[in-house]
Amino acid sequence: MKTKVFVTDGIAPSSPSVIESLASHGYEVHCGEEFYWNASFFSRYTNKAVIYPSPEKKPDDFISFLSDYLEKHNIEYLIPLRCSSIETILLNKERLPRSVKYLLPDYQNWLKAEFKHQTLSIAADINFPMPKTIFKMNIDYKMVKEQLGETFIVKVSRSSGARGIITIKSEDEFNRIQTKLLSDSTPFVYQEWIPAGGRSFNASYLFDQNGIPVTGFLMEKIRQYPMKGGSTSFAKGIKNEKLLSRGRELLKKLDWKGVAEIEYIQDPRDGEYKLMEINPRFWNPTLLAIKSGIDYPKHIMDILEEGNLIFPEDYRTDISFSFFPYELLNFVNSFDFRALRPLFPFGKNIDVFFKLHDLPLFFGFIAQSLFLLINKRKEFVNREYLNSNSGKKDDKAYK
Repeated sequence: MKTKVFVTDGIAPSSPSVIESLASHGYEVHCGEEFYWNASFFSRYTNKAVIYPSPEKKPDDFISFLSDYLEKHNIEYLIPLRCSSIETILLNKERLPRSVKYLLPDYQNWLKAEFKHQTLSIAADINFPMPKTIFKMNIDYKMVKEQLGETFIVKVSRSSGARGIITIKSEDEFNRIQTKLLSDSTPFVYQEWIPAGGRSFNASYLFDQNGIPVTGFLMEKIRQYPMKGGSTSFAKGIKNEKLLSRGRELLKKLDWKGVAEIEYIQDPRDGEYKLMEINPRFWNPTLLAIKSGIDYPKHIMDILEEGNLIFPEDYRTDISFSFFPYELLNFVNSFDFRALRPLFPFGKNIDVFFKLHDLPLFFGFIAQSLFLLINKRKEFVNREYLNSNSGKKDDKAYK
């Protein structure tokens, strides 16, 4: 009988990669999500698809369902992928069956990585290279301008990719954004603007249950979406022990356990690689690390099963990674034909969704995209309807 693993968040871009890795090593993979139309449910590597309550909107229902399901189906291991699922599990771990194993940091340590202002504060304390940062939120525009320059950014503490980063070029913009964020009680920092021209790197790590780093991987983001800075669109593995070592020391300060990714950007003014953020979860290009020789999902199982605890330190750098949706959008927006070349998973290029050995996954991605597009449109229409009716609800708005 196969060992069973439950993977949450079928919609997460890392989900198909985690599922394929586990299934290829002989595990029976159960994948969960809030709705049926997500790519991972279609993958040939998913043994059982499970619809559960929203961990973000209905955390109590989610944890009750998850606990019952894990126990009923004799699930031995749990791998949550998105932050909402991780947070709900960490806050309610006493409600899960004691027999279920997972590899996650303590909740307070996880929060320090999830909230950028806490991450940056810890980095500042140990003189970790980072953009000039002001942590005091209620501060005068002239004082920020004097310390950070004419153009600077406001970085919202809890966000990912290019979301939550606002470029400020005038006092009017500053006053408007500051007033809104302060009124919403949203933590944020002011940070110097790093001009374009530098390289971007993501360093990923795995720490065992004792907080010991066991392996790591570094990739360079060749293209991003949006192109001016955002999530990884095209990337390759690269060697730089200095960057890998630097990130390990930061995560040690957080007493980390499990996986995490650290993002760097090179400042073209001085050539220094500066900290952007920590992603306290699996990241979109997880597949690149796996195919390059650092199989994070399998290594997690090795740790939890206390079996083979010899982990690879070396990895390949001749494999490229593309993220089909972002590369296609990059081409549409720029007509840069370089974005078309890696769209096809031949040779040493790999893609999360477009795989000849798992074509149902690609059709699942198409279904997922259509589902999200239609539902976002419905959400927009409903919101506009409610606003135009002074907040009065009508059943017709939800049909």
